Amino acid sequence: MNELFLKVLNTSISASWLVLAVLILRFLLRRVPKWISVLLWGLVAVRLLLPFSIQSVLSLIPSAETLPGEILSGPSFDIHTGITPVDQQVNGYLADRYFEGVTVPASSGAERMTLLAFVWAAGTAAMLLYAAVSCWRLRRTLCTAIPLRDNLYQSEGIASPFVLGIVRPKIYLPFHLAQEALPYVTAHEQAHIQRKDHWWKPLGFLLLAVHWFNPLLWLAYTLLCRDIELACDERVIRGLSHAGRAAYTQALVACSTGRRTSIAWPLTFGEVGVKERVRSVMYYKKPGFWLVAASLAACAAAAVCFLTDPVDSSTGPDAATSAQTMASGAEVPQPEAPPALTRQNAEETIAQILATLTIHSDHTVSFSLPQILPVAEDGKTELAISLNATFSDAPGSFSVQELLDSESGWQGGEQPRLSLDTGKGELTDVFLGVFYLTEVDTNAYDIYAKGSVELHAPFPCDTPAGYTAPSVQLSQTAETTLLHYTLPDGSTPVLSVQLPQSVTIAEGEEQLLITRNGETVGTVTLYPFGTADAQSLQEIDPAQDALPMSVFSTVALSNHVGYEGYRVCSHNATGAVATAEFVWQGLSSGGSAASAAWQTQDCILVYDWSVMPYFVELQLDPGLLSQTELTALARTITLA
Repeated sequence: MNELFLKVLNTSISASWLVLAVLILRFLLRRVPKWISVLLWGLVAVRLLLPFSIQSVLSLIPSAETLPGEILSGPSFDIHTGITPVDQQVNGYLADRYFEGVTVPASSGAERMTLLAFVWAAGTAAMLLYAAVSCWRLRRTLCTAIPLRDNLYQSEGIASPFVLGIVRPKIYLPFHLAQEALPYVTAHEQAHIQRKDHWWKPLGFLLLAVHWFNPLLWLAYTLLCRDIELACDERVIRGLSHAGRAAYTQALVACSTGRRTSIAWPLTFGEVGVKERVRSVMYYKKPGFWLVAASLAACAAAAVCFLTDPVDSSTGPDAATSAQTMASGAEVPQPEAPPALTRQNAEETIAQILATLTIHSDHTVSFSLPQILPVAEDGKTELAISLNATFSDAPGSFSVQELLDSESGWQGGEQPRLSLDTGKGELTDVFLGVFYLTEVDTNAYDIYAKGSVELHAPFPCDTPAGYTAPSVQLSQTAETTLLHYTLPDGSTPVLSVQLPQSVTIAEGEEQLLITRNGETVGTVTLYPFGTADAQSLQEIDPAQDALPMSVFSTVALSNHVGYEGYRVCSHNATGAVATAEFVWQGLSSGGSAASAAWQTQDCILVYDWSVMPYFVELQLDPGLLSQTELTALARTITLA
């Protein structure tokens, strides 16, 4: 046990350097997403769990073995921190304290280590016993919990909502929870489950139980719990409006208990840093791409410098220079210069990537990027890729695995192959979206070019899906304008509309334009449905004056754009034509989203899921038509 305790001590000391680095980075990166802070604490866990030593000339750990193995076989208490002044002072004190004029038995160091090892083991056992008793008491309290739905339960014996369980986590809610807070609390706890926080907090406590003697790790665990909650809050609120965030903070305050539960268990909604979380929610601002990229680079640098140990000088001088020797080979030929980004090669690049989407028989999904990507001359337009998979574990029950969330930083030639979480159920859909986004202001982007492809079960395995970019052609028949669409699946739906006198639809550089007397007064845009699930679409009542989010969530779930005043003008069993107001915030002129004014435009929305999985949006300048004229125009539209 002495050897084990000595290894734990040295590991704990090495990890302490990383904890100090994380504390500094956490302060410097306090404006980046909190999941990055959680990622940094994950590096600490990796350092504590690493069973072997990786040597590197880039390591910033002063010493791989602060307490040498000789301490177990003799009276020496010399330490080797790697910091010479510290070693001299401490070892000089130890020499004066133990060896001046005194004969020390050779077994003295080992005996002391045995005693310390016993104290360490007792402390670890006490920590684990505390966790076990806390868990047992909590489960006994929850034995009378009443199922609400799915994995939601209600109990009269708890003061705040939380997640409990490792393999099959359940969400427990107090009976006194207000109904208006229920959606926000449930979304928060479900986000914990999706992020696997019900694994990470117990793992963190187990590591703390082993290293209970290290005050820095107690601080690290406390901050981990806080950062987990903040990261979870951010995940929930990034899709909420300002009013939604305010309601979310009310739920936080309502669920704050004023007392702490077990430090090991569970994940409690209103327990950790409520004041800080309220402030973080209300002043949340999505960070810019470069800030996130720089933060991830800092994480990578921390991993390289603190997950490795310094090169052992006993291996010879060549060991310390091996990295330089490996890097001093023949000159690498310079790659071909990338072409300047244009709308044409952007669309070609997007189509090439979408065509490579492949679902493999080993439950993975992949796509490929061209070797050379066009690059914007101003550096403000970048390629971003989203990849999602939808699963069903029961009729009408769906869950989404977010594989890539608008990931950027692509260099060209990458061939990502990502694992599908088959534990979520049967795979029903895979969506790949590829965009070129132009940064117009801090945290504000315009879409320069875009494309997407969605595959539905049954899937052709190990075969690229292929892709045909959507296109549209115009024709005129008497007083009717026809829009002939060609979709990626080869279908050719037609939208017909009878436009008012002097109003026409013309092809523009980026999209169809609505003009009057030669002046642009609106646009016609094709958007994919929010879902392609047939059962979800069949549940829509096209006759209702309620915006069906299954159709319009592609636009309507954004923080800064949406639809209001949705009114159905005509409908059939599978679709409708409706008028609405398109509302949006202009962020490109600077300022925060909270202070940006909302603007409106008249619009007509057209969908029919039996015809195509897309909806058509006709946007018109405000005041161009009266509400009566807009309704009359909408009633002339058909989609077949």
